[in-house]
Amino acid sequence: MLTPGKKPKLSFKIDALVDGKPVNGPFSKLIDGPTVVSVYMRNNTSACDKQTADLAKHEKALGKQGFTIIGVSRDTCAAHTKYAAKHGFKYTLVADPEDQFSKAMDAIVEKSMYGKKYLGPLRAAYLFGGDGKLLAVIPKVEAAEHGSQVLAAIAARTRRIRLSSAVVVLSSDDPIRVFQQFATLDLLSGGRAELWVGRGSFVESFPLFGYELRDYEALFEEKLALLLKIREEEKVFWPGGRFTKPIPGLGVYPRPKQNPLPLWVAAGGSPESAVRAGRLGLPLVLGIIAGSPKRFLPFVELYRKTAREHGHTPRLALAAHGFLAEDDEEAFRLALPAFLRVMNKIGRERGWRPLTPEYFAWSRTLEGADFIGDPERVAEKVLYWHELFRPERLLLQLSVGTLPHARVLRAIELLGTEVLPRVERALRPPAGG
Repeated sequence: MLTPGKKPKLSFKIDALVDGKPVNGPFSKLIDGPTVVSVYMRNNTSACDKQTADLAKHEKALGKQGFTIIGVSRDTCAAHTKYAAKHGFKYTLVADPEDQFSKAMDAIVEKSMYGKKYLGPLRAAYLFGGDGKLLAVIPKVEAAEHGSQVLAAIAARTRRIRLSSAVVVLSSDDPIRVFQQFATLDLLSGGRAELWVGRGSFVESFPLFGYELRDYEALFEEKLALLLKIREEEKVFWPGGRFTKPIPGLGVYPRPKQNPLPLWVAAGGSPESAVRAGRLGLPLVLGIIAGSPKRFLPFVELYRKTAREHGHTPRLALAAHGFLAEDDEEAFRLALPAFLRVMNKIGRERGWRPLTPEYFAWSRTLEGADFIGDPERVAEKVLYWHELFRPERLLLQLSVGTLPHARVLRAIELLGTEVLPRVERALRPPAGG
C-alpha cells in the first residue's frame, strides 16, 4: 500500500457518475481539491451499503472540512445511477471493474468467501490533498462508522479548528453509537469535537432504518434523553422506552477528552425545538436558509425565555449559506447557477417554490438569508445579524452546489482575512469605555 506523502499515478480512464451524470475520463481529473476516496466491493450488499450510507450521512461535515467524496466499486456506471437514485447519494461514484484504483494504491489483497480465496481490492479509504498527494490512509473501514473514521483522520492532521458534525439526525440513529463516534473524534483531535443533533428536515433516513414519520417528535425526545444520560454518566442506567432498550448500569466507552462533550441542538425554526433546547439548557444552532431573518426573532426570544425560566444561560449560534469573492457582482455571478441547481432540485423533491435569480438577488440584501458578495457586503450583514440576534457564533456554509474548489478556498480566506477584521473592529469597545 502506498504511504502518505506520495502522489499515485491515477491517469487511467474510468466511467463515473458525477452530479448525477455519467462521464468518462482520467481518474486524476476527479481529484480537483481535498478528496476522500472510499473503496468498497459492490452496491446493494449489507456491509457496503452501510459504508456508503454513513459517508452520505457525513457528507456535509466533510464538506465543511473542505473534502469531497468519491466512492469506488466494481459496479457499472448504470448500476451506480440506480444505486444513487435509490439512496439519494449526491457524491461521485466510480465504476472500476478491473480494480485500477486499488492497483494504483498497491491495495490488492487476498480475500475469502465461503472458504474460497481470491484477490480483490482492500476495503479502505484514502485522503488526498488538492495537489493529488496522499494525505492519509484508513486501511480498515468500519462500515457503519466510516464517516466518523474519515473525520477522525482529518482531525489528526489539524491542530486548532473545531470539528462540528453539522446535523446528526438523532431520531433515526443510535445514541450510543453517536456518542462513541464523537468521543473517539474528540480524543483523536485533542478535545476539539462537538456534536449537533436535530430531528431532521430531510427524513429519508427514517424509512431506511425502519422508523415511522408519525413518531418524528417522540423518537427525538427519547433518543436525546438517552444521549444526555450517556454524556453525563460513564455507567449508564436507562429504563428503556418505545425506541430504546434498557441499559442496566453498563459502561459506554470511550469517554471524550472534553467533559461533557459539547452538544448543540440544531433547529430550523420550530417552537418545539426552541422550548426543548431552552428547558434542557442546551445551546441552540438556528439554521436560517431562506426568507427574512427577522421572522426568526420570536423563535429566538422563546428559546431564551424558556432557558432563563429553567435556570439556564441561553447560548445561540446561527448557520446560513454564503459565498465570497473580491468583487461583489462576481460573487453573485459565480454563486447563482450553483445555488439554483441545488436548491431547485431539492425544492422539486419537497414542494418548495422555485428559487429564481431575482429572489436570489434579494436574498443577499440585509433583509434576506444568504451571505453572498464581497467582504464589505458580507461584513455589513454579519453586523446586522449580530444586532438582531446577539449570537455567540455565526457559521457559513461557503459552498452550495458545485463551485470551483479554488474559489471556495478563496472565499474561506476572505472570510478570515477581510470579513473577520472588519467585524472585530466594529464590535470592539471604544477606548476607555
